[in-house]
Amino acid sequence: SPQSNTYRHSTYRIYAQAPNLQPHPTKNMTNVPAKIEQCNLLLEQAAHELASMRSDVLQPFPSACRRLVRNMPGNQQCIDCGSAHPEWATVSYGALICMRCSGRHRSLGVKFSKVRSVTMDHWNKEQVLSMLEGGNEQLRVFFQRHELAIEGKAAAENLRKRYWTKAAKFYQRGMQAHVSGLADKQNVWRGRQASRSPKAATHASPVLRSNMAVNQIAAV
Repeated sequence: SPQSNTYRHSTYRIYAQAPNLQPHPTKNMTNVPAKIEQCNLLLEQAAHELASMRSDVLQPFPSACRRLVRNMPGNQQCIDCGSAHPEWATVSYGALICMRCSGRHRSLGVKFSKVRSVTMDHWNKEQVLSMLEGGNEQLRVFFQRHELAIEGKAAAENLRKRYWTKAAKFYQRGMQAHVSGLADKQNVWRGRQASRSPKAATHASPVLRSNMAVNQIAAV
């Protein structure tokens, strides 16, 4: 449909913008293979955890998946107020938020934002996929594109100006459709890059698969 095509072109390009492994030129380059191996191992662990999950069963957030989520671009700060080390999530947008902003999101209503704790609540497969396929940097760029990039205290105190908008609803629905499609497939999840280029992931060489693993996260 025209709307789904619009979502694909306006948002999927943001999905693919994960930072590459770029060691500082003055540092020893021998750490690169170890970094790639570490990323590959973490992705394999996360894929195994997802494969064992079901959409109708709740369980604690899997440890490898949680590590991936915490290290994704922008996820070291609350998407709304910028507080460090957020431990809550707005599952509707696949983004991490702080405890204070989690209360503000709850006040919006579950139709606009579903909130869960990364450490204390139980999750199903689709909810975990939302966090792996979303990310704070992705949502931040989307807000910027739609002139909703209020930052700091002003953003936290004016969440309705962000989340009670057609643009935010559009993003939320696009995320839900994307994640539901992934959850319905029987294929093993192989990371963000692979989920957006299934043919490339299936026929990728070992080197390309390693690059996909590195692109999954900002740091491990």
